[in-house]
Amino acid sequence: VITERFEHFKKSAIDGGLRLALSANAPLTVYGDPVRLGQLVFNLLDNAFKYTPRGGLIELSSEKDSDFAVIKVKDTGIGISQDDLPYIFDRFFRVDKVRGRDDGTSGAVSAGLGLSICSEIVRSLNGTITAASEYGNGTVFTVRLPLESSEGNDKRAN
Repeated sequence: VITERFEHFKKSAIDGGLRLALSANAPLTVYGDPVRLGQLVFNLLDNAFKYTPRGGLIELSSEKDSDFAVIKVKDTGIGISQDDLPYIFDRFFRVDKVRGRDDGTSGAVSAGLGLSICSEIVRSLNGTITAASEYGNGTVFTVRLPLESSEGNDKRAN
């Protein structure tokens, strides 16, 4: 899923004058719907693209930490103010329009749904999602999902 989403956004990065890096991509398996996991990664990358100006860097990674898969999307975008950070996963919450790029980009994130959808997906997978940001210096979204147990399950997302 991580590789697929990375490949999906490569052309958009070139077209948008952004650098996109896959800094780590450990082969990990979590229990859950691969389509929903793909939507999660898509939404986080899409958000990073919307708020990172030309010349910026977006990094995607997946690593193992104990019994968890850790997915990170880090950008050098405009960041999120500390006042807004506690509310970004709330349905329909939207940071001031000033955050948006001037290219007319819109979508679920613009309506305040993208990050709440991410939060719902992560919760459904028994994981956590957090954001760290400094206004003007980018944002890091970190998703922690339990790795599939050795017992095996019939719904797998790689």
